[in-house]
Amino acid sequence: MSSDDVWVENNVGRSPRLLAAIPCEDGAVSFAMNDTRVTLQRIFYEVYAAEFPAVFERLNIATIWMGGEGDYTVGVRLSGPGGTVISEVTVGYESRPEPATVIHLFHFSNDGGVLLTLPEAGRYAVDVLLDDVPIWSFPFFAVAVPTGGRPEMETEIVAVGEEVSDG
Repeated sequence: MSSDDVWVENNVGRSPRLLAAIPCEDGAVSFAMNDTRVTLQRIFYEVYAAEFPAVFERLNIATIWMGGEGDYTVGVRLSGPGGTVISEVTVGYESRPEPATVIHLFHFSNDGGVLLTLPEAGRYAVDVLLDDVPIWSFPFFAVAVPTGGRPEMETEIVAVGEEVSDG
């Protein structure tokens, strides 16, 4: 794939390139390092609740963009298992020359504040939007667990590279 394959030509010029979209609990800029890099905290693709509808305070989607020419609108949309839009957030994007990256941390809410209510357990969809057009989608799950129960974790951490020896 050439670098030209990942750009979308439009009436403004080359659109920004989406590098990643990551659901997380929060994000923070390190003031100690003074380089404006962002640390994402608690990355997850599922939430757990004993009953539905369920209310959550911490569901953010970080989108990471690079390049482009001109100004755009970027955003994220969360849709329920039946396709109904639960929450949508958009902001302006001002293109910057490579290698600069732009990170947006979108907070999902459907109460006009900080709370997000998910009506039912199931597979939700997160769409990343560029000028109101979905350009990427990934699943997000709301899982029912017994009251006081703990969900079984299916996350696997895999280290890639050379083995490190003890001595």
